[in-house]
Amino acid sequence: MSVNRYALIGAILLLAASLSAAVPIVGTWALTSVDPDGNPIRATLTVTEDGGRLAGGVTVEDMALGMTYPAMSGDTFTCKVTHEGHAYDVKLKVSGDSIEGAWESPGNRKGAIKGKRTRS
Repeated sequence: MSVNRYALIGAILLLAASLSAAVPIVGTWALTSVDPDGNPIRATLTVTEDGGRLAGGVTVEDMALGMTYPAMSGDTFTCKVTHEGHAYDVKLKVSGDSIEGAWESPGNRKGAIKGKRTRS
């Protein structure tokens, strides 16, 4: 293999690593929260990235919820999750394969969220 080919392969691998690091939320996450009545909520968050745009969804107890306005700023991910016609604000801090933050309902109810990445 020529030196140019090694350089090209190295550049591609470096680019792929930097893109992955630039969007740390990308992957599948197992989340745990508590509803306003104190009942545990288990959810799955999936986030993808395509051409610089984030997309994804949230599943709670086999029910797919709508997710809009996904955004990543530094290590903080924000989005809105729709359930029964109400949009909940979600703000999560990503630290490696851990995530922590909170949700807030239109009626100012709040809850903590914690999770772990299950798949990149």
